[in-house]
Amino acid sequence: MTAMDPRLADCALGGYSVVLTRPRPDWARAVLPDRIISRSRCLVGEFADVWLDAYREREADMEAVYGQARERFGLERTAVDKLCRWYQGQELEFDVFTALPPAQEIVRSFLAGRSDVAIIGVGLPRAYAQEFVTGGPPQPQNAGFVESFNPVVDVVRRDQPLAAGGTVLGFEPLVANGGLACSWLCNGLDRDPAEKLGVQTNPHGLKHPELHRVADISIPELRRELEACGDDFELVAKKLGTSVMLVRRRLGHRR
Repeated sequence: MTAMDPRLADCALGGYSVVLTRPRPDWARAVLPDRIISRSRCLVGEFADVWLDAYREREADMEAVYGQARERFGLERTAVDKLCRWYQGQELEFDVFTALPPAQEIVRSFLAGRSDVAIIGVGLPRAYAQEFVTGGPPQPQNAGFVESFNPVVDVVRRDQPLAAGGTVLGFEPLVANGGLACSWLCNGLDRDPAEKLGVQTNPHGLKHPELHRVADISIPELRRELEACGDDFELVAKKLGTSVMLVRRRLGHRR
C-alpha cells in the first residue's frame, strides 16, 4: 500500500479534478514549465465543463456544447452523450470529484493515451479550513465579490484525507469565489514573491510544500503584504481566498 506523504497529513481533501494542461501563456514567466498545472480554469481546461455545459443547455443549444467539447477536448458527439450519462450518480460535488477512482475512470474511458491530461488533487491545510468554509474574511462592498455556490466547501467540510500516492507539486494561492478560481499565476503575483513578500517558489511557480509551516508565508500574512504593496495588489489580496496543496495523481490506476 502506498504511504501518505507526510506533507499532506494536515490537509483536508478539497476534491479531484481532471484537467488538460495548456502551453505556457506568453505573459507567464519563462522559468515556468512549458505546460502549467494549476487549479485555475484560466490556465487549464477543466473536463467537468463538458457536463456542466450540457446540463445548462439540455433544453437549448446542445449543438454548441458538442462543438465546444470537440474543439477543447477532442470529444465526438457520442462521447459527450456517454459522458453525460456517466455523470449521473457519480461521486461528485457538482464539478468536483469527491474520490479519486471516478476521476481515474474518466481518464481511462474518455482521455486514454493523452499526454496533456492531469488529475489534480487539492488539499486545504486544516488551519485555513474554518475560514474557508465560513466564507473567508469580511469583504468590502466594492470588492467585486458575487455570493455564489462553492462546491469545494462541501468537500472540505467532510474533513477527509487525500488518497495516498501522487506527486506533491506545492501550494497554489487561489481566489475562492464560486469554487476555486484565479491563481496567483493568473495575476502575475508569482513574479515578485521573493522580492516583495519573501516567499520562495518552486519550478511550478508554486510555494514550496516543505516551507509551508516553517519559513513560508501564510494566507493572512500574504493578504496583508499584498495590500501593503499598493493599489494594484490590494484588490487581488481582497479576493485571495486560500492556499491549496496541488497533488498530481497517476492516470487510470485502479486502486
